[in-house]
Amino acid sequence: MTTRDAVTVEDFLWVGGKTLTSPMEGGSGAKIMLIVPATSESQAIARARVTISQLTDAAARPAQTFSDVRLVDGDDQTSSDTASGPAPADSRQGTELLESAIEETEEVFRENFETLRDSIECYGEDEILKNKDHVRDRFLSIGAFVGPAVRVYTHQARPLRCRDELATYRATHDSLWVVAARGSAPHRE
Repeated sequence: MTTRDAVTVEDFLWVGGKTLTSPMEGGSGAKIMLIVPATSESQAIARARVTISQLTDAAARPAQTFSDVRLVDGDDQTSSDTASGPAPADSRQGTELLESAIEETEEVFRENFETLRDSIECYGEDEILKNKDHVRDRFLSIGAFVGPAVRVYTHQARPLRCRDELATYRATHDSLWVVAARGSAPHRE
């Protein structure tokens, strides 16, 4: 795994007078959940570390998912990080962590979708074509397949963007663990 410095991205975006929801709250990165097949906590952490290397490997993933991902441990918890795992996915704690992460993913999508809907009504085709106020760039925020707007990743660094994808993944694995991490978006110039 390559060591990278954490990148803080100012990601508050304005479209049509509204701020798009920022996945980079507080500059510490978006809280994400890694759901990995494992039979013990130590195995879950080891597999999560492999997933982290996949999520940050720009050479393997041209559309780099994160510039930096770090496991959340006892020393790295904010007030919102209580009960951060690792935990078996079928435990109360694991279920709560996954549910919260999927809810956040869906909430970011819905808020950004509404903002874009409003901006499309505010701007004409030429203004969108010319990317006035970066409105055209914001289509990426609702089409995000990876990155801080998506809060759950499998052991293969595959994003799970909705409850159906999570349910399908859970149904295909017997013993899953949830490991909390924080990911910073790649720096975009």
